[in-house]
Amino acid sequence: MKFIDKFNEILNEQLSLHEKLLSLSQEKKDVLIDGSLSNLEKIIKQEHKLIQDVRFLEKDRYAMIQQLAEALKMDVNKITVSFLIDIVQEDTTKTRLANLKSSLEEVVRELAEVNELNAKLLEQSLEYIQTTMETITDDPDQEMVYTNPAKSGVRKSRSVFDAKT
Repeated sequence: MKFIDKFNEILNEQLSLHEKLLSLSQEKKDVLIDGSLSNLEKIIKQEHKLIQDVRFLEKDRYAMIQQLAEALKMDVNKITVSFLIDIVQEDTTKTRLANLKSSLEEVVRELAEVNELNAKLLEQSLEYIQTTMETITDDPDQEMVYTNPAKSGVRKSRSVFDAKT
């Protein structure tokens, strides 16, 4: 298999995984709005698996780029998809690479937007929980720190009635 074909295959797989991540992130948004913790846990587990797969593919892609950089005696940071599009001579391969690059950029952009929205939803949920907890536990006449009643200087008021009689 030629270098460029293998590289295309990796980019296709990365695109597919990112599309799955985008779909899960959109599901997560709905779950956050509904407040279903069990569904949220399932989605997070699926996301972690997909992210591991993306990392694995990224390592493969980077290893290929390193090999090409060594062969061309170039800095590895200068070899980008745009660079490959420029040096590839076959028109169909150029078009395929350009389409993959464009699709990946779009999916990653959408993913960032949905993740930003999800972060805001999580923040709002946490603020709501914090406010609720403060409302439930807040007693303005009671201190939140335990102090020994004998040392606090606060005297217990005596009842008018004698309980022993």
